Amino acid sequence: MFSPLAIRDFRRYYLGQTASAFGDSLTPLALAFAVLHLTGSPADLGIVVLSTRLPVIVLTLVGGAAGDRFSRRTIMLVADLLRFAAHGATAVLLITGTAQIWMLVVLQLVAGAGSAFFNPAAVGLIGSLAGRSTSRRPTPSSRSPAAPPRSSRWGWQGRWWRWSGRGGRC
Repeated sequence: MFSPLAIRDFRRYYLGQTASAFGDSLTPLALAFAVLHLTGSPADLGIVVLSTRLPVIVLTLVGGAAGDRFSRRTIMLVADLLRFAAHGATAVLLITGTAQIWMLVVLQLVAGAGSAFFNPAAVGLIGSLAGRSTSRRPTPSSRSPAAPPRSSRWGWQGRWWRWSGRGGRC
């Protein structure tokens, strides 16, 4: 279970992502309090939250294609720098008291675009960092949609699976 952590590149990636995930989980909470402090409007809060998620919805396929075509590491670094700059600028605006809702929306659109490129590249990179020798062999349920679920290989569920005609398909 911990064997991928023995690989230096994967360990560095994992520790960095753990720290980043902690910060990413606090960002929506901080934004919610900031927006409500600025305007007190739930509608403004909804707009800012939507501006965070909208680029992810719209650009994730583009980010995945870019991750397949170009260096995943470079895409991840540029996307993280973009997110860092957007979150840093948001923090500066909020601390100095000069933030306005439109500024937060623009910065969250930028941060969301960074996430849309980072996430697909990260998914593709994990397998190569952990190495092929440490990855698990595919189970029948992950290899074939017709394979019975793990919990139903034995007992009446397994017999039903074979009798239904689904057990022999691959």
